[in-house]
Amino acid sequence: SGSGGSAGGCATLGITGDTITFDGTNDLDKLASTQILTPGAQSQSWSRFGMTWNDDHLFIAVVSEAFEADFRPVHIYLEADTALGTAAGADGKEYSSLTAKLPFTPTHLIAVRSKNDGGAGNYNGVYLPASAWANQSLALVENADTFLSADKHTVSVRVPRQQLGCPTELRVAVHVVNAVSGNEWKDVVPGTHTPWAAAATGYYELSLKSNPPTANWQLK
Repeated sequence: SGSGGSAGGCATLGITGDTITFDGTNDLDKLASTQILTPGAQSQSWSRFGMTWNDDHLFIAVVSEAFEADFRPVHIYLEADTALGTAAGADGKEYSSLTAKLPFTPTHLIAVRSKNDGGAGNYNGVYLPASAWANQSLALVENADTFLSADKHTVSVRVPRQQLGCPTELRVAVHVVNAVSGNEWKDVVPGTHTPWAAAATGYYELSLKSNPPTANWQLK
């Protein structure tokens, strides 16, 4: 089954968050314009990333030309906790013989691509770092948890906050694994994120106890 229902068991965040109903049609536009930003290393000038949340879920929509190809995923790395210590770099999930360098140590990876099952089973999901990110803690169900627009430019995903350990604080870094020589990583968030660099940089810190516009996310 999908992630429907409440993420029961998490403490109330104390905000009036949006409840988004994704269905694959104009999903980015369902987020407030203040909750949408323009990535760096854009695949097209119209690439976008949007995220909002409420007590129960994170809601994320990504617009990228990369999704025209079946197997170019967006990887959304999160360090999710009730308090964040000092950031320390780490490796991401290997994909297409590429391993992203990350500027913090994630607790979770949300991974989505336009073709979920290429013959090796469900790919879209929430992953944990154990065993080099081989451990999928939640399989995301197409047309229930994840959606793909008809033009294959937008993927949207809803993830229960409980699946992330009921965090109140997040570190966030995002990129598309493009896997094209010279353009291995595209649509990076924030624009300073450098998954190709040994000393990776660039991420956001967010408190889920408020819901600020992307312009006020803390860039690190």
